[in-house]
Amino acid sequence: DNTQRRGIVIWSPTLKLLCASSRKIHDTNKTLDFALPLSGNLGVECRSGGAGGNFTLVLRFTDKLNSTGNVSVTTGLGSVSGTPTIKGNTMTVNLAGVANAQKIVVTLTNVTDKYGRTLAKATVPMGILLGDVDGNKTVNNTDVNNVTGKVGATAGLTNFRDDVDTSGSINQTDVNITQGQVGTFIP
Repeated sequence: DNTQRRGIVIWSPTLKLLCASSRKIHDTNKTLDFALPLSGNLGVECRSGGAGGNFTLVLRFTDKLNSTGNVSVTTGLGSVSGTPTIKGNTMTVNLAGVANAQKIVVTLTNVTDKYGRTLAKATVPMGILLGDVDGNKTVNNTDVNNVTGKVGATAGLTNFRDDVDTSGSINQTDVNITQGQVGTFIP
C-alpha cells in the first residue's frame, strides 16, 4: 500500500495566552484548578488564601515559553510573590497579600516563546471573594446552603469550591467560614 499519512500541525503565527486558572492544593496532595475566563463574566475564586492571602495562577500559552517577561498585579491589592516559573507552555504565578472582596488583574508583558515571538500584553482578571461558592460576586444564604448541603463530602472535581478552607473535606468549618462572609461582595 503506497498510502502516505499526513499529520496536521497547528501553528499559531503569534504567541497567545490560551487560558488561566486559580490553583489550590486541597488536603496535602489534591490539586484542583478553577478556570478563570479571560473575558466576559468575572471568574470568582471563593477558596481561602490563608493568612497571607496566597493564590496561584496557572497560565497556558500556545507554545513553549522561553521567558516570563514582566508579570505584575495592575489592579487590586496583592503582588506577585517570587519569580514565575515555566514548564513547557505553562507559566505558574504565585500571588501574596491578596485582599478579599475585590477584583484583581494580573498583567503580563513581553513574555517570549521558544520561537522568539513576544506577547506584548495579556491580562488575567480574577475576583476574590471567600465563600462565594456560586460565583455571583456576593456571599449570601445560597452559598451557605450550598456548602451545608455538601458537608461530609471529600473535595473533588465537582464540589471543590465548597471546600473553602481547602482542607480536603467539606465540613462545618467551611459552613462557618461562609456564614461569616454573608453580606460581603465584590464592588
